[in-house]
Amino acid sequence: MNSSLGKPRTQNRTETSRAFATGLICKARRVIWVGAASLMINSIPDLLTGEEIVPSPPNGALLTEYNGTLRLSEDNAVISDMLITGDVIVEADNVTLKNVKIFSANEFAAVHVMGSADNFKLIDSEIDGRGRTHSAINGFGAFLRNDIKGAENGINITGPALIKDNYIHGLRNVGEPHYDGIQVDGGRDIRIISNTIVNENTQTAAVMLDNYFSGLSNITVENNRLFGGGYVLYVDASFDGGPVDNASIRVINNQVGGGYYGNFAFTKSKPVVYGNVALNAAPQKVQKRRSPILMSPCAVSCGSGLMGR
Repeated sequence: MNSSLGKPRTQNRTETSRAFATGLICKARRVIWVGAASLMINSIPDLLTGEEIVPSPPNGALLTEYNGTLRLSEDNAVISDMLITGDVIVEADNVTLKNVKIFSANEFAAVHVMGSADNFKLIDSEIDGRGRTHSAINGFGAFLRNDIKGAENGINITGPALIKDNYIHGLRNVGEPHYDGIQVDGGRDIRIISNTIVNENTQTAAVMLDNYFSGLSNITVENNRLFGGGYVLYVDASFDGGPVDNASIRVINNQVGGGYYGNFAFTKSKPVVYGNVALNAAPQKVQKRRSPILMSPCAVSCGSGLMGR
């Protein structure tokens, strides 16, 4: 949840112009700047043996480095195998980020999915807010098997979403943060399934659901491991953003524990709750991703004079 000084409202869904945006499509053997220049990467020399090697996809892949704000404005772009120091703004439909690692250099969000960008996917990736980012992810879409850490909020959801098999942990920020693994300040059609979410702080929550900006409906929190915060899970209907449909909000079959004050805080709300069991210690993510190999000879940066559309 946000600072006690008041929640900064999410930006308008149509506020960002596409006029100067460039898209990037990054596949296993090529990097293409849409509307700008093209760079083909067929192979690079191994710096130790001199042998030619070819970039390969996920887990242990060679990563192309990118510094700055990566603004994606071309529909159907697929971005993979990149190390990004900066942030990503998604403005187009059907964009997929896969096997990317992002070190945030943005105070607002490392990944910002604009309201006009439908069907976004973030898959098998890592985001580190580095203790300077409000939300590692701000937006909506599908978020699958990601490792998310180092931000005040892991994922701030602004629309319909599937959040599955992610590891959210290590929440931190400067100032007066209110920490949430997943934050929903109003929303519908949201599924939070089979995640491991650890809030090591004594506030606010592993999962926060409230009606600050709009109502809540059709939300499922199921089969997660949730640990820490003031209360582990909130459903707070005390705001004026809209009605809360209790019958369509389900908190079921989770492992829950470690809340400083308790497991659940239901304020003016009565969600459907059953099948949840105690979690007595902070869980660790069992599966670890292999360290990537940096493809530094093919590094690119936002200062390259790329043309806008």
